[in-house]
Amino acid sequence: MSRPLAPCGTLAAFRRHKRLGQPVDKACEDAALHESRVKKAARTGRPAPVAPTVDEATVEVVDGRIVITASLEQARLIAASVMDRALALEPNRYSAAGSLSTVEASTAAAALRTLHRRISQTVRATDG
Repeated sequence: MSRPLAPCGTLAAFRRHKRLGQPVDKACEDAALHESRVKKAARTGRPAPVAPTVDEATVEVVDGRIVITASLEQARLIAASVMDRALALEPNRYSAAGSLSTVEASTAAAALRTLHRRISQTVRATDG
């Protein structure tokens, strides 16, 4: 049984993207940059920078649908996490698919890719 993948926005996810030759998203880049700044501060004896905080997203059920209200940055993180999970479900990509059959994993991965595309298109349209 394999461990779950670290979500985007963490140093572990940044390293995974690099190791697998995947594009590195903004959240993972920010996590790596923050880590390097913390290490530099430790070497130089300066105070460590504070990691940027993000307001919490809200999740509610409206008319039988889940509604997530999030900032653009949170939406980018959600989209990146959805894509990470889609990649993990692709057959022969990782061993994280668990007990899903190849057909189930492919169907789930396709649905997640569609969700990722919709979130990303909405974020890009809002960015102007």
